[in-house]
Amino acid sequence: MSKFLSDLKKLRADLSEWLVHFTSGDNIEGARILSKILSEGKLRSSYYPPAVCFSEAPLAELNKLFTLYRAYSKPRFAPFGVAVRKTWLFNQGGRPVIYGKKDEREELPASVRFRHVAYDPANHDFTWLREWRVAGATLPLDPSETIIICPTDADAAGLAWDVEVDYEYEGPNEISTSACVVRDWYSVTLDEVSRLKTHSDEILVKALSMQKLRTEAQ
Repeated sequence: MSKFLSDLKKLRADLSEWLVHFTSGDNIEGARILSKILSEGKLRSSYYPPAVCFSEAPLAELNKLFTLYRAYSKPRFAPFGVAVRKTWLFNQGGRPVIYGKKDEREELPASVRFRHVAYDPANHDFTWLREWRVAGATLPLDPSETIIICPTDADAAGLAWDVEVDYEYEGPNEISTSACVVRDWYSVTLDEVSRLKTHSDEILVKALSMQKLRTEAQ
């Protein structure tokens, strides 16, 4: 990455190295779907042609996003999901979608039509999602490249780690005890974003560096 691009990303809070796949439904349904995703270790496509979808969403801005969603009776997403590094998804074949007129889809090569999203500035505009897609009915997740997103620290317990496993913790009070448990997945909660009071994904990544996966602890 060039120095200019690195500096630009520090200035632009709307840019992120992470791509998020949110669940749908209310909080209960969202938590159930996320639990199933983690138990299977993969995401499933709900589109045809089959593709798994992500949104470029700065992790530090998720609270603002879901505050807006809660203002509507039928929010598009639940505050449960997984985030993966953009570079990792690119290596799996993930690419940004191609926004264009509905009839332009057939003009694209068949191999990239899964990336087409209809766009009409006046009536059908989903460019705010900054969507990425990877072709296929399923996408296996790599725990070392994946972060669980959920509303509260209590939600993270039982999803990111086994609450039945005892652990010992010694350290300064400002360090979350959840950083010291043996976990199966990294996690970021909306609670944690609020506590850190940051608009920088870089700060969140530093917090994530304290978390240790079960495979790393062995």
